[in-house]
Amino acid sequence: ENMDRLIDLQDTRLLALEQEFEKELHTLENEFGAEKEAIQKQHALEVQELNDIMSAVNTEEQDREAEAKQEHEQGREEIKNKNLEEINMLRIQLDSQIEDLEQKFENAHLNYLQTTDQRTSDFKFYTKKDQE
Repeated sequence: ENMDRLIDLQDTRLLALEQEFEKELHTLENEFGAEKEAIQKQHALEVQELNDIMSAVNTEEQDREAEAKQEHEQGREEIKNKNLEEINMLRIQLDSQIEDLEQKFENAHLNYLQTTDQRTSDFKFYTKKDQE
């Protein structure tokens, strides 16, 4: 009978310990689940934040690249226009020099004709005079 009572007492103690263990296990599982969920949420937030930062950096880099291309193209156009302006100025100078040279050539030609005309007349005159 004592033995039965001791066994009953031991069973009661074991049952109480098992219930306490189950209660603590359940509490730990709940705490772990809550902590796991909080860590997962924080991770998701940090991943989203990093993605947003990467997206902003990419956008900024694309904007910088587009601006650099635009500046390069603008500089190229300015140089092209400057060169075209210089070419036109040189063309105008060459046209002016050509006109001057043509005028000088024409004057030299007229002078030659006048001089030759006078000499031809003189030659004919003196040839005729010599024959007489």
